[in-house]
Amino acid sequence: PNRYYALPPCQSSVSCFQDILQINAGVTSPLYSVWGGNVAYKLSPSDYIQAGAFSVTSGANFLSGYDWSYEPLNGALVLAEVGRATTFATDLYPGRVALTGFYNTADHEDNFRTVTGTSKGLNPGAPVLQKSGTSGVILTASQVVWRADGGADAANPNPTSIQAYTSLAYAPDPTIPIRWNAFGGLTLQAPDQGRPLDRYGVKVNWQRIAPDYAQFLSDANVISGGTGAPYSRDKFVFEANAHLAVGKGIFFEPVVQYLVNGNSYWNPYTANR
Repeated sequence: PNRYYALPPCQSSVSCFQDILQINAGVTSPLYSVWGGNVAYKLSPSDYIQAGAFSVTSGANFLSGYDWSYEPLNGALVLAEVGRATTFATDLYPGRVALTGFYNTADHEDNFRTVTGTSKGLNPGAPVLQKSGTSGVILTASQVVWRADGGADAANPNPTSIQAYTSLAYAPDPTIPIRWNAFGGLTLQAPDQGRPLDRYGVKVNWQRIAPDYAQFLSDANVISGGTGAPYSRDKFVFEANAHLAVGKGIFFEPVVQYLVNGNSYWNPYTANR
């Protein structure tokens, strides 16, 4: 599904993706395969609709995708998208916009509660309450807003230009960690026509976690020897990135980020803050 839905609107593939699609929807790493099917129809050369369903397999990022007798089927990830995309081959100032919806039928852990209704942060050994299904919606857009030649060289597939881009995602399910995620930025494309595939960009990312998930992180922190002070629901990331052609289809993508209001999502049971 990484190849079809909510495609990154900027050319820094290592950082320009939607966390809600990865964490809430459960899209697997693009390095690993899952069973699925996708159907797309072009309404015009630039307009399209598509829908697909992909298997949800626990631990898919640790499996090959072909161990049929071993990999469990936990549910299905169903996605649908409508969009419009143009390129420099068809438009002097190309852009892309896509509206994506998803529904994951698999069970997932409740943010805060065990099966007995107690805090899962304070009771790490207790079975966690399971919830069924989750959904969300993602809007992604990009647009070239300036080009150095003013459009005079219409045949140039990589003119020096500036692209603006954004993405906004919302998950209505309060039992999933992320409720909102949004980012926006600018990309300077091909500043040196001798290196037409180079890109330089800046980006700001905002993310809001669910209130009960913030409480879980605080509970997990205090039981691990930390202060248990509340974690902020809002996180910000300020970023500079680049996409540099090395040659023979190889690119180098450095990313520098400054994080505000970080949390312990990837290691909740720690005293460190």
